[in-house]
Amino acid sequence: MNTPASYEPFLLADGEKKIVIEKDTKVPNAAVFTFNKEDHTLGNLLKHQLLKDPKVLFAGYRNPHPLEHKILLRIQTNPETTPVDALNNAMEDLVAEFSLLEERFRVLFQLKLTPTLTNCTFSGRHKREARRMNLFPFEKMFFLILLLNKNENK
Repeated sequence: MNTPASYEPFLLADGEKKIVIEKDTKVPNAAVFTFNKEDHTLGNLLKHQLLKDPKVLFAGYRNPHPLEHKILLRIQTNPETTPVDALNNAMEDLVAEFSLLEERFRVLFQLKLTPTLTNCTFSGRHKREARRMNLFPFEKMFFLILLLNKNENK
């Protein structure tokens, strides 16, 4: 049949590079990065992280075709930095954010295993407890989900 192999979206072919950098000659301080075997997940994350950088003038990505497993990320920076440096900074920031998210999730998972939370019911007291623990909004959401799941299991 004409269906591609199931491993095609993930495995690089022989000699295929993961990232190809092409300088944009039409615009100053711009480059196009081709990420092979990637999709909108990485493209959107990188674009939004790049746009947080004040040295980045433009960041956008596109998938040339739904059957092609690659994204093209275009970055334009001011003269103070290069697109490669901006991309490296964005990737380092994302790794740091995900590490922090993982650490906080592990803490919340340990909270679920503590005896005080294993037999609790969802009430105002636990909302106050989450507030007292000074959790960030997404941590509060995880905390409340844990409590709701515990109540559903009773």
